[in-house]
Amino acid sequence: MTEQEWLASNEPDPMLEYLRNRVTDRKLRLFICACCRMIWPVLVGESSFPPRNRPLLLDHQRRAFRNAEVHLETAEHYADRLVEPRSIVTAYVDALGLLLSRRPLEEPWAFALVAVLRATTAGRCFYGRQWEQIPPYDGCQCAVDAADYVLKVADWAGRPSNTPQIEISLIRDIFGNPFRPVKADATWLTPSVVALGQAIYDERAFGRLPELADALVVAGCDDNDILTHCRSDGPHVRGCWVVDLVLGKG
Repeated sequence: MTEQEWLASNEPDPMLEYLRNRVTDRKLRLFICACCRMIWPVLVGESSFPPRNRPLLLDHQRRAFRNAEVHLETAEHYADRLVEPRSIVTAYVDALGLLLSRRPLEEPWAFALVAVLRATTAGRCFYGRQWEQIPPYDGCQCAVDAADYVLKVADWAGRPSNTPQIEISLIRDIFGNPFRPVKADATWLTPSVVALGQAIYDERAFGRLPELADALVVAGCDDNDILTHCRSDGPHVRGCWVVDLVLGKG
């Protein structure tokens, strides 16, 4: 893939495949979580969509999704090394149990739980007294699979047909332009800039990104890519490349 193809791409899968071995597992895992969160309000009945466009889920299915949302939080914490490896293994096993106990598995609503499994796939982790691998971990493939499953759920739930474009926007938000990586000047990373970036990250307060742009300008930042991204409409999620740049996350 060339830079021109990357910038013009309207399909998530080739972009994710290009990122294989070029980005961290943390970034890929946060992308999966962001995709899942994109469809979650519809699945738990907290959507602004008209009722006729919502999936007809049973109460036990909605409860399963609320439980699975906890596992998404565990996956995000694991990405940032805030929980022990056994936590992500436990989340995977429990999410698998939620899926297997809710048959038939070919129903489209089950695809959402499969996407959660991709977010909680642990790789090689020490659990108990032995190393366990549940299942073999390929962060890029997990991201591709999750994007595909989320698209199926969105179609089934009556979401707008621009779901692939939203996923592409998430890719651009998290990974930026891999052909033109941006480096932060240390002089820009003043205590106030870093504190604001941390608050945005911790609180998911991405509406404050224009405020971060202003703080960066005061600190001397004149990088157009950084400032334009902060002032764009987004979507912006955990893993946003500008916030990660400010916080020194990879």
